Amino acid sequence: LSRLSKQVHFPIRLDIADYMSRANRGKPPPYTLVAVLVHRGRSCDCGHYFAYVRKGKDWYLANDAEVTKVDVEEVLRAQAYVLVYEVA
Repeated sequence: LSRLSKQVHFPIRLDIADYMSRANRGKPPPYTLVAVLVHRGRSCDCGHYFAYVRKGKDWYLANDAEVTKVDVEEVLRAQAYVLVYEVA
């Protein structure tokens, strides 16, 4: 398996109305980004995982046993592997 390295842009606030079927289109709630999981490595089966997580309005980089505060701009530049949203 090879790993893709394409940058994917993602929003802090996600509105899914445009992606819903007409039958279900109602007024869906907005979603807010709460975590970004990142994988660094050459392939899918080796490398290192870490996460950016939000607590309140602050963002943190959780990398093994070390947790450091970061700016939201760093989070949005991350090469995301998994995005985690919750209902705002």
